[in-house]
Amino acid sequence: MSGATHDLLTVSVPVSPQGDPTFELDLNTQGMLAALRGDFEITHPLTCEIGINYGTAVTPNVQYVTVFQQDLTTQADGAWTGLEAAQRINWLNPPQPVNYIPFTTSQVITGIQSFTAVVTGTGPWTIAHNLGTEAIHLSVRENYSTGYLLANTVSYSVQTSTSQSVIVTNKGSATTTPGWAVMISSAGPTSAFLAHTHTIAQVVSLQDQLNSLGNRLANVEDILPATGISSSSSVTQPFEIPVSARQAVMFSNGLGLWAATDSILQISSVPSVQAPQLLEALSVTVGTAASVALPTVTTVDIVRAYTSGLNILVPRIGLIPGSRLPTGVAYIGAESTRGLVYQLDNYSSGRTYYPKAYEASLFEIPFNDKMFRAGTKAKVQFNLHVQSKAANATAQWYCLVDVGTVTTTTAPATQTDNISDIVYNSYPILSQPLLVTSEAMKHGLGVEVLATSATQMDANYFSYGIWASATTGKPSSRNFILRGRLANFDVIDTQGDARGWVGYAVRPYGDADQIKIVIE
Repeated sequence: MSGATHDLLTVSVPVSPQGDPTFELDLNTQGMLAALRGDFEITHPLTCEIGINYGTAVTPNVQYVTVFQQDLTTQADGAWTGLEAAQRINWLNPPQPVNYIPFTTSQVITGIQSFTAVVTGTGPWTIAHNLGTEAIHLSVRENYSTGYLLANTVSYSVQTSTSQSVIVTNKGSATTTPGWAVMISSAGPTSAFLAHTHTIAQVVSLQDQLNSLGNRLANVEDILPATGISSSSSVTQPFEIPVSARQAVMFSNGLGLWAATDSILQISSVPSVQAPQLLEALSVTVGTAASVALPTVTTVDIVRAYTSGLNILVPRIGLIPGSRLPTGVAYIGAESTRGLVYQLDNYSSGRTYYPKAYEASLFEIPFNDKMFRAGTKAKVQFNLHVQSKAANATAQWYCLVDVGTVTTTTAPATQTDNISDIVYNSYPILSQPLLVTSEAMKHGLGVEVLATSATQMDANYFSYGIWASATTGKPSSRNFILRGRLANFDVIDTQGDARGWVGYAVRPYGDADQIKIVIE
């Protein structure tokens, strides 16, 4: 190269581009998921190391140097997209743009319709199934128990004649005496959309629902004025009828006193005389009175019926006052054990007659159709306290709540408005037996009368915290009298000379400050 001309040497220092210090860290690993399964948030150090090879590719000698270390906190994904609920679609306002084909009745299969026929002879047989389609399924079997199912195209063939009928041809198989049973079925794509012709009786409880709606509508019609609603309403507003609280110790002439102890009334004092005799009920066959005389005491109990106003005076028995027989049917009994004669009454058409003297009135409230409108109800609840004092026998009373109707005189014609009598129903709404002992007892009782419509009435009774439907004694109209009383008095038979004071007290029920009939 001596003497040759050469370009000058140029020193070039290359500039390396900046490296990319970013990297991706895959956290979707089994270890990470297992750690987050136990804790919502975990923290671990993130360490970055660089390896320097001081050897060769064949014999490497790598040494690592830590260049970065930082705590890394990882949280579990609380809103995993895989658990998102599907959006509800309001088909009245479907999402836009709309891209669906509306369904028709021909696209909906709603059930199966079928037809069965029995054929005999050699055929062919034209069978009218009237299913309205040629898309049918047909099967044939021998028409007797355990009969074989026959094969199509082997034992018989089928041709669809019309949408209402098919033709079945025997292909030479023997037809048994009972014949062949042919069953034809198809899907019913339009049956649910056709006009229904069901009767009311075919729909379970439909008649009851219609009756209920009819009664409620009748109530509304009864309440609304006939000429329409005006600015001044004629509808009776709910109101209350106060009922007087009362108490008595029988035959004490007002000298028997009551006192309250722990919300229960007790007889606190009675007259300082011999207690009156406790009269018993007589269970006998009634005899007809032959004259105006009282029955004569014999060795057996006697009860006589007096059917007219005989003006007979029943004598006093000690402190128990006497009485004069009223006009109409009345009963007098003679008790054989003590030789006592007293007036009796019969309340349920049986053969037991109870001493009339021990009957006590609790309340007697009249109602009429103006105060007791259709669609309303009248309810009364009360506490009845009963007790005996200085008694040598256990007695029993019945609390009866019954309904009476006013009768009028109609003859001779023509009568104007009048009142002849009050006739009470044979059976009460409430009939609750009450044992009377020296222990003061408080009984929570009540009744409820409902005018379900202008002409239909119902009733419930209340005893010891429970309401129940009354089966007897319901009023026949909204004009009636509601009567509460103590009756059916009796005493045990094993005490020869039963004596004692018995008393009752009627007080408001629960926390009420007054006994009242509420009409609402």
